[in-house]
Amino acid sequence: MADAAGSNGEGPQIRALTARKEPHTNKPDDRTVRLPLENAEPVGHSPSSIPQNAELTAEQAADLLNVSLSFLVGLLEAGDIGYHEVGGDRRITASSLLEYKRRDDERRRRAAEGLTELGQEMGLL
Repeated sequence: MADAAGSNGEGPQIRALTARKEPHTNKPDDRTVRLPLENAEPVGHSPSSIPQNAELTAEQAADLLNVSLSFLVGLLEAGDIGYHEVGGDRRITASSLLEYKRRDDERRRRAAEGLTELGQEMGLL
């Protein structure tokens, strides 16, 4: 876990558990590169910035969903995302990709709510 202010005023620290689950802290030193986040620019495209009728390659669609190409192909072959073939290559419309993302986000939201509810019932939260 990163601590922006640092618990002892020495700056940020990163705490991690080793394979033996022993705490280990890394402190930045003079060799640490510090990048100002306020100047950072987003990388890639957000799915919402792509025209609905755009046709994407399988690689582009996988990148937008942040999944592997083989995982995306599985979704296509299972019928979870609509596509058509052009010369043997799969093409996915942005609208079908966004629809899948909307359904998947909703499924994840319901699962998270169910886990939260279960944790509350068990007195864990």
